Amino acid sequence: MVTKIVAFASLLTFSTIVCSQAQANPIATLNGAFQSMRATSQPPASIGRTNKLSVKNAESMPEEVSSSGSAFAGHRIDKVIRQLNTILQCPNRIWPGLKKDSYRVLFVQPSTKESWFWTAVSGKAESISESEFTASPKSPEYSFGQFRNERAVIINLERVSERSRIPSLNVDGAVSLAFHESFHYLFQMKEPWNAQLISADRKSDLDHVSAVYFRRMLIRALKADLFRGDGFGHSSYWFQKWEALGESPETKFSDILEGTANYAEIIASVIADKGCQVTEEELLHTAISSLDSAAGIPMDAAVMKQLFAQYKATGYQIEGYEIGLLSLLAMRMRGNSIGSNEFPMGRDFASEIQSASTHAEKMKVMNDLQEALAKVRTPAEILLRSVAPTLDQEDFGLLESIRKASIGH
Repeated sequence: MVTKIVAFASLLTFSTIVCSQAQANPIATLNGAFQSMRATSQPPASIGRTNKLSVKNAESMPEEVSSSGSAFAGHRIDKVIRQLNTILQCPNRIWPGLKKDSYRVLFVQPSTKESWFWTAVSGKAESISESEFTASPKSPEYSFGQFRNERAVIINLERVSERSRIPSLNVDGAVSLAFHESFHYLFQMKEPWNAQLISADRKSDLDHVSAVYFRRMLIRALKADLFRGDGFGHSSYWFQKWEALGESPETKFSDILEGTANYAEIIASVIADKGCQVTEEELLHTAISSLDSAAGIPMDAAVMKQLFAQYKATGYQIEGYEIGLLSLLAMRMRGNSIGSNEFPMGRDFASEIQSASTHAEKMKVMNDLQEALAKVRTPAEILLRSVAPTLDQEDFGLLESIRKASIGH
């Protein structure tokens, strides 16, 4: 078997946005990589938001989602900045070790040619002139790139709903999206524990149907065990069945990268609405209550078929969003706030790979990266490794629906 590890951050070399003279070069390489892994024509409700990268979907969103006009934009951006500033007053409550000063976001309103640049350092939204940056009307919900020679996340306010993915919270959807994607691009990108892994050791003989089934059942069990609060034996049962397939190296990308960002987004959204003074009990109660709309939502046949095809082609499993979120909430409920202790900072492998001048040097860094990643545990591993399994009931209806989704793939 040939081991394949792709440096995620190295994609940025080919996809940097250069913002000048009212032009923004496309970032098709990076967004295309995300689209090939994530995008579907109608993503599952469990992800909690619309297709991040599909302009077509964004254009067909309800009218109340897309807004224009300077007065409205000014009012909305004030709320967005206020909520982002609230979040970053207590970053360690979200993720111990989170560097808030790395957050830089450019919010754009293409129809009025307005843009605002916010950094966590200034805490203010600076109005940007058209000569410095103008977003295309076809700009996606978000993109990654550079602005004023530094990394930034770009959020298109006209394609992001004002509604929170947690119905009980008064949080703008742009706040949650900006925090989630910034957690990826501005914080995780230099973390050796997850940001560089896209795929590893693809198993050609893997039972893909069983792998998806076990992980969907793991999500269901994690959610039920979390609500019951009486142990995670059923979760351990499905985790061990899935792990026995030998697929775990492939899923570290989604389980860690997306799982941690999804968890951080949910916690940050609660803080954005309730403030840093929210008690841990209320914070957890609100976050866990959100799971009815954020995890374990049944998928229709068309969505499942598209996701299965994506998974078979890339090894990327959408379930990582939910497995990471649920596992981290479970550990927090137990009094363990996962962060830099479990996923410590270390070598900046992405930068080393980009700066290596010879193929041999690059391969040396890649080999070191592979060894480092082999030692990293996913949130589910940390939660369930020492938990004794409890026999759980099968769901043959779900299994059959996954089998049908696999036909042709």
